[in-house]
Amino acid sequence: MTKKPRIGFIGAGKVGASLAVFLSERGYDVVSVASRSFSSARRLASLVSDCSPCKELQGAADTAELVFITTLDDAIGPVVAGVRWRPGQSVVHCSGAASLDILEPARRAGAVVPVASPADLQQH
Repeated sequence: MTKKPRIGFIGAGKVGASLAVFLSERGYDVVSVASRSFSSARRLASLVSDCSPCKELQGAADTAELVFITTLDDAIGPVVAGVRWRPGQSVVHCSGAASLDILEPARRAGAVVPVASPADLQQH
């Protein structure tokens, strides 16, 4: 049996909250959330059992093996560039418009950047 990864979220809006609750209800360990405002992170964390709100984005990344970036599209690049990623950690974004290229700083740090769309397959 494969162990499910500990999941963190950076971004506590509608997409992040919906995905965090969905995954938690299906047995995934959603452990942390960070957002622009700590009150938003606390609100999302209150919806998921054993999820901790983090005051800093790095806190959400440090506690998770899989990090979902669910910020606004124009914030994804600065978030990725501002977090210290670790080898083997997985990072995905939830933008329908941005390619995986925006996750390049995480990949260079050793994080796993999954292929998510046919457009990305054509690019790589």
